[in-house]
Amino acid sequence: MGDTLSIKTLPTIKSVTCMKVQIDKIIDKLDISISGKEDWLKTIYSLFSCPNGSEQPKINGNISINRIEYDRFEVSLKLQFTPWVDCSRCSVPIQWPINKKLSALFRPETEQNNSKEYDLNIEELDYYFIENGQIDIELLLNEMVQMSLPTQLIRQNRNDECLVCGIDVGTKIIHESKKSNDESPFAALKKLNLKN
Repeated sequence: MGDTLSIKTLPTIKSVTCMKVQIDKIIDKLDISISGKEDWLKTIYSLFSCPNGSEQPKINGNISINRIEYDRFEVSLKLQFTPWVDCSRCSVPIQWPINKKLSALFRPETEQNNSKEYDLNIEELDYYFIENGQIDIELLLNEMVQMSLPTQLIRQNRNDECLVCGIDVGTKIIHESKKSNDESPFAALKKLNLKN
């Protein structure tokens, strides 16, 4: 059976500024619970500002690290987090719920990966790399949170109105330039007499 450890008792963590797991400490399986109060999460929390008077939402979840071969590992994450993000339309903070599962494969870096330029083969595109004998959980968790957020965040109702400011977001034109075409720096090109 696999080992179950709380992050606070994980023997490989000497510094709480990051979360990296030594692969030589994983015999078969390692399960880690995230309560949201761990110090290494402060870096991720710092990316999301809260409105005045609001408490910082916490990340909750589970991490399972399975040894699938001698030097290859599968990391499975289940994450729940509701960060405050700004509406892309009106900049009013809103909460965006994230409830995701992710599975990632880790393997050691090869000598070729350490060179300055190297073309990845198809198999390597599916893997994260183990660096200095460690699996970087914080990097994977941060990437999962960032990839779960939309590039343009607008909370809208069924009438295509922003839930925060009520502006119609269903229109195609969000911003239209107030400058006329003659004010463009390229307007002078219209005056050139060029023969075709």
